[in-house]
Amino acid sequence: MAIIGLYITPGDTTTEQTLYHTLSAATEFLSDEQGWSTPKDKPLIAETPSKYVNSDQGVVFSDRVYVAQFDMFAGAWGSLETARKAWAWTHFPDRGVATIRRVGGDGVTRYLKARPTSTGWARKGYGYRITQKYVAAVPWWYGPDETYSGTFNGATPVNIAVTNNGWLAVPPRIKCTGVVHTPKFTNADGEVIEVNKATVNADDILQVDCRQGHSSVSHWENGTDYDDEDEADLWYNWRTNATKFWCVPRETENVIIVGAAAETSTATCDVIITPWYGSL
Repeated sequence: MAIIGLYITPGDTTTEQTLYHTLSAATEFLSDEQGWSTPKDKPLIAETPSKYVNSDQGVVFSDRVYVAQFDMFAGAWGSLETARKAWAWTHFPDRGVATIRRVGGDGVTRYLKARPTSTGWARKGYGYRITQKYVAAVPWWYGPDETYSGTFNGATPVNIAVTNNGWLAVPPRIKCTGVVHTPKFTNADGEVIEVNKATVNADDILQVDCRQGHSSVSHWENGTDYDDEDEADLWYNWRTNATKFWCVPRETENVIIVGAAAETSTATCDVIITPWYGSL
C-alpha cells in the first residue's frame, strides 16, 4: 500500500521519531507491511438444547500483530552502526506500549497503540533488513479525535449531533466548561449519564470519561485545581444511580444534554470521540 510516513512515540516518552518518510533523507526505507487488515476473528457460537440450531453470540477478535520491514543503509559503517543502535533502543520492548502513527498515500492518518517486540536483523548488502513486529492488545487502528459541541440551555434539552465515521461504537469523553447544575447526558439508545455536581465558575471544567480503564467523572475548579473531595470513591465520583457509561454508535446520532430544573446551566459541552477502524 502507498504510504507517506510511519512514526513512533515510545511508551516512556512523548517525543515522536520518524521510522520512514518519503521525502526524508533517513537511513531506513519501508519495504513491506503486514497485519494492517482486520484482525483474525472468531465467531462465538453457543450450543442450545435444540438439535436444529445453535445461538450466534457475536464475534471476538485476536490481538493485532503489525509487521513492518525496512531496509537500513548508511554511507559509512560507523553511521550504520549508530543507526542500528538507535533503532534497537527506540524499539526496546520494556519502554512500554508505543503509539504508531501512519500517514497513508491518500493523506489519511491512523494510529495504533502497540508494544514493539525484539527486532529481527538480517544482513542485506552493506546494510540490514529489519523485521519489526508491533503487538496491539487493542487491535483497532484509530483516527484523530473529533469534537462536536453544543451549549446548555438550562432545563431545556439540547441535541448535539455526533458523527462517528469509524467501524465500531466508541466511548466518548464529555467536557463541560462553565456553569452547569446536575447535568444529564443521554445517547440515542436512551442510556443516561447523570452527574450530581454543580459548577459555579465560567472556567470550571466537568468531564465525563466513558473510555474503558478511564471511566470516571472529574471536576477542575477554575480549569486547573482538581476537586478530590470524593477521593475515597473515585470510581463512582458524582454519578447518580441512573448512570451508565455508554458508547456513541456508528453514523450520526444525537447526544441530548440538559441541566437541572430551576437551576442555571449555560456551560459549553464538547463530545469528543476517537473513531476506531478494523483496517487501514
